[in-house]
Amino acid sequence: MIGTVSMLAFAWLIVSRWMSVRQQVVHATPAWMIPIVGTLNISIVGVTLDLPGAAAVSAFGLAVGLFFAIPLFTMILSRLIFEAPMLQAQRPSLLIFVATFAVSFSAYLSVVGRLDLFASSLFYLAVFMFAVLVPKLLFLRSASPFHTSWWAVSFPLAAMANAALKFNLHQPSWPAQAFALAVLAFATLVILSMSVQTIAGIARGEQRALTL
Repeated sequence: MIGTVSMLAFAWLIVSRWMSVRQQVVHATPAWMIPIVGTLNISIVGVTLDLPGAAAVSAFGLAVGLFFAIPLFTMILSRLIFEAPMLQAQRPSLLIFVATFAVSFSAYLSVVGRLDLFASSLFYLAVFMFAVLVPKLLFLRSASPFHTSWWAVSFPLAAMANAALKFNLHQPSWPAQAFALAVLAFATLVILSMSVQTIAGIARGEQRALTL
């Protein structure tokens, strides 16, 4: 309950600020989606709670998250296409696009309770963005040293794995199962690798270098 109230208050504050203070397009990054899309997490958990009004609050979180995810995605994609490239340290956050649609799928599926055409469309969009962005990030990783900013890929990968497992649960097939297991294995290896590199960097006293 505390998390729900805090998340909704944070989303309200951010949207109010966007509508009150002029923003610069060049500052728009995928991280902008977190304060609003975060309301979708309310829907994932809320429907499982036996509390008065939990279903309504879950639907509210779903509505806010989905409504703002679409224009934000469009605006940030436009910035990426027409403005100067993001700083190299910010590029791992591109995978937040995957989390946006993966979490939207999980939230919608939780509220509706069945895998319909719209839920499938959200999942397929998450898969498409995953296929587009992961190769780019793997290339970036090979071309630059590890930084703590790479932790931005952790929760999108986890969200994608969770969505793939849920999709296979509702529509079981060997391709869906193979994809879910592959994404889960990939997410596990990436997070384990980042954990090892972060701990090793701290042990060597390279905290400052890891954040540059």
